Amino acid sequence: MVGLFETWFLWLEETAFAAEIRQSIWLYPVVQYVHIVGIIILVGPAMIFDLRLMGFARRLGVRDVGKVMIPLSKAGFIITIASGFSLFIAHATDWAVNPLFWLKILLIIFAVLNAVIFNKYVMNRLRGLETYGRLPLRARASGALSLVLWFFIIAAGRFLAYY
Repeated sequence: MVGLFETWFLWLEETAFAAEIRQSIWLYPVVQYVHIVGIIILVGPAMIFDLRLMGFARRLGVRDVGKVMIPLSKAGFIITIASGFSLFIAHATDWAVNPLFWLKILLIIFAVLNAVIFNKYVMNRLRGLETYGRLPLRARASGALSLVLWFFIIAAGRFLAYY
């Protein structure tokens, strides 16, 4: 797969924006900082929502928690993807051959699929249920899977610096 995209990765790395990120004394650290802030805005609210799905804070309605936390997570996801792509293009050819990078991308895809499946199939079924108290197994499992995936996504991203 990497061989198919090698030219594209090289082109990305040679763009003026990628060169500026790589060569600037301040831009790469600023983009990293924005990426970390995006992760916080994404994962913090997602964890609160996931924990609610798993049974914590049962006095709070799932829809009420979701109305606040899901939009924050979506905003964090956009920030994280944009900043992550900016970091990627600065070293695209190096990361393209790093299996840990591809593991991180795969885990992100799984996390997004989990969220899409939850929103399409599980959250809609919660609308008719009392959303205070214990939720169906599908909802609890989706929350637990989300927590585990984001834990490993963050770990994989952090270990990229050392692998």
